Amino acid sequence: IVELEFNTLYSFPGNYERFLEYKTQVELTRNATEDNRLAFLRRELDWFKRGPKARTGTQKARMDRIVEAIETEPMKRHKEFLFEIPEPARLSKTILEARDLSHGFEGKTLFRHFSLQVQYGMRIGIVGPNGSGKTTLLRVLMGLEEPRKGRVILGDTTQFLYVDQAHEEMDPAKTVLQFVSDGARSIEVNGRRIYVPSYLERFLFDKHCADMPLSNLSGGERNRLDMLKKLLRGGNFLVFDEPTNDLDLYTLRVLEETIALFDGCALIVSHDRYFLNRICTHILVFEPEGRVVTITGNYDDYLLYKEREAQALRESAAAEQRAKPTTKTREDSPRKLTWNEKKELEGMEAAILDAEERVAALETEVQAPGFYERDHTDVRAALDALDAAKARVETLYARWQELEAMAG
Repeated sequence: IVELEFNTLYSFPGNYERFLEYKTQVELTRNATEDNRLAFLRRELDWFKRGPKARTGTQKARMDRIVEAIETEPMKRHKEFLFEIPEPARLSKTILEARDLSHGFEGKTLFRHFSLQVQYGMRIGIVGPNGSGKTTLLRVLMGLEEPRKGRVILGDTTQFLYVDQAHEEMDPAKTVLQFVSDGARSIEVNGRRIYVPSYLERFLFDKHCADMPLSNLSGGERNRLDMLKKLLRGGNFLVFDEPTNDLDLYTLRVLEETIALFDGCALIVSHDRYFLNRICTHILVFEPEGRVVTITGNYDDYLLYKEREAQALRESAAAEQRAKPTTKTREDSPRKLTWNEKKELEGMEAAILDAEERVAALETEVQAPGFYERDHTDVRAALDALDAAKARVETLYARWQELEAMAG
């Protein structure tokens, strides 16, 4: 990861997660170094004010260290600020409830059978591929768009504070002052007057930028400006659509802190998993075929859920695979002959020969002249015996084949 900060280019080995860890350590070291420098100066200047009695070599060296510490350029730090949101109105017991929502366009279903009940303090991240319907879901939940099926219930005091990703209200021809306050240099926010140029300085804008056209701002500056203006409108339910786009790392951390301290609820669409991990209490994930999964926790908890789901599928497939040979052995593979079956097989040919001889003898009897002149009962008994003898032969042949198959 390569970072440009304070006109200096820094390179960090590893991925973004490692970069954040390393960056945190770098900033802790910077801050500690600067705090130590200031503490040293306070301590040494107290000594100097008490008035050293003589200019000995030791005292001279001590004075040199003081001068060196004063002339040392202080560690550069980002200017601290926090996005300002007017104190929100208290939320009612019912905040937002979605019941069995389904929606889509031109035959494409974006989400189906989606339900959600928002409770106080919930900060819900929404993730999914581009075009999956995340922004549409926001609009449906805010009542800006009607769902095809289902309904949305909003509380009486629910007030959305919506920051979209398109910055549709930003006219490039307008100046910063015209955009923020319609050209007025002072506005009233939350019962107090704000001098707009000074207010802009608090958010890292140069004091001369008030009369600058919006077209001259960078992507990050436009995003920050749009956000700070909309946040001034107030509300008790934040709705952010891709708020992290074009934000530098420091502003991103300020936004995280602002959301974490916000006394209300939030819906946030973002691809930034680290941002979602730090602020979210719940995650909504768009999956194929219009399915939206609700996870209690952050994005890492969703990954854990998917890992467990995949593991369960793998174990199910493995169990099914293990069961196949067992089934095949039971149904298709011959088992070994028992001792009695072996003896039965050894005598099978003789038994079949005896049965066939019995059939031949009965057939000779039936075919003899004058057979049908006998008593009806005798004729019937002889014919039944012949049928039974033939069936016996067929049974013995079938049993012989079965035993031979089992014998392999």
